[in-house]
Amino acid sequence: MSPTVNQATRPQSIGILGGSFDPVHKGHIGIAKAAIKQLKLDQLRFLPCHIPPHKTQLKSTSAQRIAMLELAIGRKPYMHIDTREMRRTEPSYTLKTLQSFRQEFGSACQLNFIMGWDSWQSFHTWYHWQSFLPLANLVIINRPGYSQAVGDDQQQLQQQWLIPAEQLVDFSSGRVCYLHAPEQNISSSEIRQCVGARQAPNKASGDLTENLIDNLVDNLVGIDIAKFIENAGLYR
Repeated sequence: MSPTVNQATRPQSIGILGGSFDPVHKGHIGIAKAAIKQLKLDQLRFLPCHIPPHKTQLKSTSAQRIAMLELAIGRKPYMHIDTREMRRTEPSYTLKTLQSFRQEFGSACQLNFIMGWDSWQSFHTWYHWQSFLPLANLVIINRPGYSQAVGDDQQQLQQQWLIPAEQLVDFSSGRVCYLHAPEQNISSSEIRQCVGARQAPNKASGDLTENLIDNLVDNLVGIDIAKFIENAGLYR
């Protein structure tokens, strides 16, 4: 399905990690680091969506989500923010995004679309999912708390195109692999809920500022993003 990459003149390798990032948290950064290392990426692009087709209304603005991503990334090498979906006025369909990447970087560039296991389980419901593999490799990450079962369509893709992650460097698109990322059972919805309830996980009550410092800082988002959430009055 996909041409192999010439070892002597290897083009750049790009990882694409999409999501609402409402807010971004340490689990996202852990996945990014694992992808950069294991897939030998030249760059990892965080791709915040503008209007997610599968989710309810976002709780923070596009500018706020980008600001939190900037705080999370800082000067980390190889990590970048890609705002192409933010510039759209229609829902963020991944197929159109991959077509945009392929048009920009050419047919030889290795594109790796990274998704969690929960997204992989519902992949057969995505807009024109059958057209993804000619455009990019699919990189699947296990996520704690989700069943490992997948549907017939995903099983067929695995049977035909699944390869070990270390072999992915030889393919610009058209393959499926699993990525071993740190298991951090963190979700953006959990962070929003605990901020909104003025309490952190596993605590009955408490002051918002104290709980952000005690819990969100070290375990979920980091001190800079915790302060941003507090100062902007997000998720209350």
